[in-house]
Amino acid sequence: MYNFNQVNLILTQMSWKKFSRLFFLFIIIFLLTGSLTQPARAAELINPGFEEADGDSKALNWFDFGQGYKRVKNAQQGEWGIRLATAQANQFAGAWQRIDLNQNVQKPVFIGGWVRGNKINNSSGGYFGASLYAEIHLQDGSVAYWNSIGNFGSFGWRWIGFNTGTVATVNQPISHIFVVPVLGQATGVAIFDEIRVTEFDPNQAAVTIMIDDGEETALSVAKPVLDNFGFKASVAIIWEMIGEPGFMNLNEIKSLQSSDWEIVSHSLTHSDLTLISAKQARQEMANSQRKLQRQGLTVRNFALPYGAYNGEILATGAKFYSSLRAYEQGSNPQGAFPYDIKVRGILETTSIQELQSWMNEARDNHRWLVVVFHTLASEGDDAYHLDPAIFSQMIETVSQSGLPVITYQQGLERFAVNR
Repeated sequence: MYNFNQVNLILTQMSWKKFSRLFFLFIIIFLLTGSLTQPARAAELINPGFEEADGDSKALNWFDFGQGYKRVKNAQQGEWGIRLATAQANQFAGAWQRIDLNQNVQKPVFIGGWVRGNKINNSSGGYFGASLYAEIHLQDGSVAYWNSIGNFGSFGWRWIGFNTGTVATVNQPISHIFVVPVLGQATGVAIFDEIRVTEFDPNQAAVTIMIDDGEETALSVAKPVLDNFGFKASVAIIWEMIGEPGFMNLNEIKSLQSSDWEIVSHSLTHSDLTLISAKQARQEMANSQRKLQRQGLTVRNFALPYGAYNGEILATGAKFYSSLRAYEQGSNPQGAFPYDIKVRGILETTSIQELQSWMNEARDNHRWLVVVFHTLASEGDDAYHLDPAIFSQMIETVSQSGLPVITYQQGLERFAVNR
């Protein structure tokens, strides 16, 4: 993502009036230098819903960033939110607050909130849009930077966020965080409300076994192996592939649910949702769930085809599903954002030692490991197949780890934040 120095570079490379550029850079520098002398904040946000005023147009304990903000009567909860507006694509507008955590050991922190937008148009190469930005200061003096996915267009209230435990550069205890609801590198208007910062003290670990695509080998190969250890899995179903050669039919899928496996939607056609229209993407998500449910299947979660998504896809999917799972590699901390769940994908080249290292990391750091398989066969036309004998060895390795094996939905209930 971007840090304040990178923001400065972006701004100076743009062709706009020299005075405006210098003025905006002054604001950024003032923010950075001023933050060093700000008094320590409590380990929670003050006035997270902007309900308390500080003058006619400001919220108590929220300070201007860039073009600043205005407190307005437009809220997801309560009466008040904040309005950010930019007239030029090279501008940034926002509010910021510092929260001091002073961690002695590294703990994950969820940063989230609600946003709505009006005619937010992205600039060429822009990333921020309407998002939550965080400058995360670590105990050794280093700084990590991250922001939630950018949101663009005109849209109603969306829940956005991320967990510091998924940011690779947050690798030690956190001293303090600057939290910034921001509208940047875009024109338009954004309204923010109910900004949330929650620190977690994790004390559990678990493994989830997922099998994508609904191929027949989930039933013929995976289930007998998992039954030997008393494990249940989650299987992601492509609606239009049901009953096709090499794929399970409806009765077979229903038998898995009767055996306490979880059924997850994997869309109607397995199309890349970022390459089709917004209407088509909505149909892929909504109609696949509806069709599966009409067959008596319980479907709460969605696996994104090809792991592809953007802010609009996540917001649309959130209307139907408790979680949208992509294919970004990693494990999940306590307080995970349910629309930013990481996985460990198994390829034909994945070794038992790699799987063991992932489980050790989950156990040692109290994390949720989601392991995703595809075709279970000795041969395949891509790298996503796995020899059944290796699959058996991997499941035995999971059993030997002593980590509890839970379904994807159970993992959300134990590890993810709620709205």
